[in-house]
Amino acid sequence: MSGSSRSSRKPPRSKRLVCTPDHRYFLGGREVPGNTAVLRASGYGHDYGDSEDLERGRNAHLACRFLTEGRLNWAKLAPRLLPYVQGWAWLLNVSGFEAKAGWLERMVYCRRYGFATRPDAVGWLNRRFVVIQIKTGSADDSVGPQTA
Repeated sequence: MSGSSRSSRKPPRSKRLVCTPDHRYFLGGREVPGNTAVLRASGYGHDYGDSEDLERGRNAHLACRFLTEGRLNWAKLAPRLLPYVQGWAWLLNVSGFEAKAGWLERMVYCRRYGFATRPDAVGWLNRRFVVIQIKTGSADDSVGPQTA
C-alpha cells in the first residue's frame, strides 16, 4: 500500500474494534496491526492471488459459514466451491468440532500480543478451545504460523 492513500483516509472513530474494507484494524481510533501484517513483518510473505482467487476464497468462507449456521442451500452452491464446503462439512461431522455460536469470522483483539484478527471459526475440538482457519489457496510459509 502506498503511504499517500493510507494517510488520506481518516481512521474510524469508535471505541470498538473496526476493520476497514482494505483490512486495516482500528481500536479506539488507533490503528493496530492485523494478523497478516504481523506475519509479513516477521518475514512470512503471502500472495493472496488475483481477484478471482480472492472472490473464490470469500465465497468459500461464506458458504462454510452458512453450512455451520444451518443456512446453506446445497442446490445453489457453485460447483467450484463444493470441495471446500465438503471439507468443512467433514470437519464438522467427523471431528466433532463445535463452532461457538456468534464467533464465525468475529473480529478479536489480542491484548497480550497487541494485534487484531478475524478467525474463521472458534470452538471446541476434543475438549480443547481451538481457532480454525479455512484455507482455499495453496499452502505457503505463512500457513504454519497462522494456524499454529
